[in-house]
Order: sequence, then structure tokens, then C-alpha cells
Amino acid sequence: MPRPRRLLKLAYAALPALAVFLAVYLLGLTPAGGDSGNAGPVRIESVQINSLPDTSPPYIEVEIELENRDHIAHEVEAWWLLARPGTTRPWSMYAFHSSVQGPHTLAAGEKVTLSWNEEVTAEPGTYELSAWVHTVEGATTRHSDGERVGSPTVYIDSQWSRFSRRVTPPPSLRVTAVDLPSAALDRGLGMPIEMPLIIVVNNRTAVETVADVQWFLYRRTSRLPWNDKPVYTSRQLQHRVFAPKRQTLLRTSEAISLWPGEYLLRLVVTGTDGEGNAVSDDIFLNDALTLVESANKAAIIRVSPTSGPVEIASLTADRESFQRGKGSVTANLRNRSDSTQEAILWWFLSRPGTLQPWVEFDLQSRVFGASIASQQQAVLDLSDDVSLPPGTYELSLWVHTLDAAGGEHPSDGAWLNRRIEIQ
Repeated sequence: MPRPRRLLKLAYAALPALAVFLAVYLLGLTPAGGDSGNAGPVRIESVQINSLPDTSPPYIEVEIELENRDHIAHEVEAWWLLARPGTTRPWSMYAFHSSVQGPHTLAAGEKVTLSWNEEVTAEPGTYELSAWVHTVEGATTRHSDGERVGSPTVYIDSQWSRFSRRVTPPPSLRVTAVDLPSAALDRGLGMPIEMPLIIVVNNRTAVETVADVQWFLYRRTSRLPWNDKPVYTSRQLQHRVFAPKRQTLLRTSEAISLWPGEYLLRLVVTGTDGEGNAVSDDIFLNDALTLVESANKAAIIRVSPTSGPVEIASLTADRESFQRGKGSVTANLRNRSDSTQEAILWWFLSRPGTLQPWVEFDLQSRVFGASIASQQQAVLDLSDDVSLPPGTYELSLWVHTLDAAGGEHPSDGAWLNRRIEIQ
């Protein structure tokens, strides 16, 4: 977690709009239909859905006919997307992205028909298909044409797949199963909980592959969770070896403590095979995980495991004191290392749901310091003056350690599991 900078608020607020602009400008993506005047030299003559998904796993057969209307040859890439009906920007709001075919070289005036028979691992629901073609000029691709297929719509049944994939994975590593406590899907898990996961990854290639595996939790209410910041990021299972033509079972368990609610589980596999080719898979579990408030001892809220030697063992606050203009906060820090650690720490009050309080905060405390001996704990009084308008706030605490040169290194961060009300 970087040191807070008030001027960063405006910069971060502008990032989503900037990202969309860069995607449109650099990738040549435009909201063009098949009859758009902005279309390029290679046009989509027709899009045909030959087979709709109706079994498990769901497959769809699609044909796209392209024509080069230019007097010179062009290299092209083509693909199709599934997005909710009526989506105005399917290239950025899609639920599923097919594999990309190409680059293919089309001579002047040449026509070609490209075919897909592809498993669709989108979230259950109804979708509209759109087809897209770009011209390829060296390392640059430019939008050439796009076509929507309003009918028939594509329906994905909730019983067909437990997973959703936005992009077709390469024929290499592929997640085939994820098992987690059934209570998380049925009656809900009380926090905190040691949540075990069993993950099965299939290496469909003939070469040994090394990859990292990591999982994330997102709010269930998010419309497009993959575009949002996760509310929890797990430790990474690094450099796991996947034997060729075999399925590998991974077991992992991690203590989590989050606000009560429904969450989506995302699992990402990234790495390279023995020939240097990138391999990956990226799935969402279609079933929502339910986390409930626990009757056990109150716990702090975390968005990731402790990363450094000093961790927050507990965090308490006299919430009534905030009404009187004084924030009475106490933290218990634990030094897990074999050497004395110099630490600095501070806390924020932010609006509920803020995942980066060092960027978006309503109040920042002064910076506190502590020296903690090896394998010891320190209880610190972090009280500070508070002046805020009425409202509901979340209190979070952040700890950095200092090296011999005075450099700062993020070590831990956590939220108080009770919100602060100021009236």
C-alpha cells in the first residue's frame, strides 16, 4: 500500500475514462456495425449461428464470411463476442470472447468463411452475438468491421456449467474442477474461516508446464466483476509443475474474514510451457459464496494475507469517542520475524466499500511509529483528533516496515469489522 497522497484522488478518478480511451485508440476498437461508414477494407458479409448451446457442456457453432473489398491484399483477424442484449459497447462489456482466428491473408476481392465450434463458458443468461474483424499491419491491428446478430439469441442454462470464462483458454492448461465447502454455497460461512479449496488443472499439452495459481473474491452485486478491484486477493501458489497430458490436483487453505454478503470466486492460472508459450486460464464460479456474520470472537476484515514481517493481530476502537471529536484506536502488532522491526502505521476513515482508502479517504490520522522485538507483540494507542461530517465510515489501519536505509515496505493492512457512525 503506497503512502497516501491527497492529490492522487483526482488522478485515480480519471483512470477508468483514460483506460477506455486508450483501448479505443490503441486497439482500433470502434462501435461499428456491418453497415457503418467507418468500416475498413475487409467487410463481414454474413454471420451464421449454425448450432445453439443446448447440452452440457454448452457448444456453439458460428460461421463468419469475410470479403476483402480493397484492391490490395490484407491480413485479418476475426472473432465473436457474447454480450447482454442491447449492450452498446460489446467489445468492452462482453460476457464471453471466442478464440481469435488469424491472421489470414485475403487477396484483393477474395472471400473466406471462418468457422468456430466452441464451448461457451459464460454466466447463465441470455446473450446477443456480435462478430468482429480487424486488419493486421505488423504489430498493429485496426478495426475493419463489426456485425450484430439480433436473432437468434444465445441462452446459457444455469445447469450446464459451474464456471464462466470470458475468453477461450489456449489448448494448454485448463481448470476442470474447483471444490470448496458446500456450506459456503448453501447456508453461508461465518467469518473468520479457514477456507479450503481443491483445484484440478488439466495440462492438455505434451510438454511439462510451470504456472502460478491464484484466487480472488469479488462482490456478487458487481455487474462486471472482472473490471472491478477484488475484495480479497489470495496468496499465490507459485511455480507449480503440471505434467503433460495429465490432471493435477492442488489443495490450498487460507484464513479469510470479510464483510457479510455474497461473493464470486475467480481463479487465475498463468505461466509458460516448456517451449516458451504463454498459458493461462481465468474462470469465475457461477455459484455465489455467502459469508455471514460470525457469533465467534470479533475479527478484523482483510482484503489480502499479511505480506510483511509485522502483522495486525487485533484492532479495536471506542466508536463512541468519534462522536466527541476524538478517535480512540488501539492496535496489537505482532513481529513474526527473527529480527527487531521498525514500523510506521496510520489509519483512515473512508466511506463504506472503499478498497483503496489511501486514495479515497475522508480522514487520515497522523503517522505513528513503533519498534517491535523479534517474535514479540506491541499494543499501541493510535488515538487522534477527528473532525468529520455526519455519516457512516469504515476504519482501516496500514503498517509499513522500515529498512536500514529508511525505505518503506508494506507489511499489513486491515479494517475494523464494525463501522463508525458519526451523527
